[in-house]
Amino acid sequence: MDRSAKIISGMKIELWRNGKQTITAEEDVKFEVEKVQDANRDSGYREVKQVGVNGKKNVTYEIEMKNGVEVSRKEIASVVTKEPKKQIEIVGAESSFSFWIWFSLDVCGWFLALMIMGMCSSFLRESQLGEQWLLLCNMLFWVRRIWVRFLILCRI
Repeated sequence: MDRSAKIISGMKIELWRNGKQTITAEEDVKFEVEKVQDANRDSGYREVKQVGVNGKKNVTYEIEMKNGVEVSRKEIASVVTKEPKKQIEIVGAESSFSFWIWFSLDVCGWFLALMIMGMCSSFLRESQLGEQWLLLCNMLFWVRRIWVRFLILCRI
């Protein structure tokens, strides 16, 4: 459109500012989260001891405009006006199974292995018992190993 054209009713006029300009905006500064492990609490326990609060900062940007559209933005200065307050959380570090539960399950595993070995040996004649002793010890090892794997899976 020609610059000497007259403005008439219903005409749309847009003013574009091209080039570089600076703006300052207030932005949040995220707070940190500090996790303190408590060995006396079960895993999964979480308590917020101190609530975190975001801080504030003033950021100055150099913005380049072209045809009314921002084409680039570069931070040229940043000043923290309010420091963030970190959040402190107490988290449980102990396993949900106590030592004694694991110990008793371990004893049950040995008992189970010995029971299976005893059942197998009762089917063998005395003459075969000496020959099969290695097989029974091997079975005891594998039954115990499978039991331990089971316990590990249950713990997770």
